[in-house]
Amino acid sequence: MFRHVKTLPLIAALALAAASCSRFPELERRISPEARAADYPALLPLDEALAGTRTRNITSASAETLLVRVAGLRAQARYLQRPVLSRADRTRLQAAIRRHHP
Repeated sequence: MFRHVKTLPLIAALALAAASCSRFPELERRISPEARAADYPALLPLDEALAGTRTRNITSASAETLLVRVAGLRAQARYLQRPVLSRADRTRLQAAIRRHHP
């Protein structure tokens, strides 16, 4: 069962590559002939592209909200990192695997 684990990433990559070669006519029909014939947009330097944007200042209230959110996300991360199986269950399952796959 575990012999083919090393080939799974290769199979997944090949399947993804094959799927990316697919054509989707229902999506291609949505592009107008004018859009197909249009030139590529001009690329702008980042400073020029951001020139018209407003800068937003972080207030003490928004900083506090962010800190509360960070604390909640860290607590959730700690919860998700805990073991799923108890030590006794893990030992029992590993023994069963060894019995069936010597």
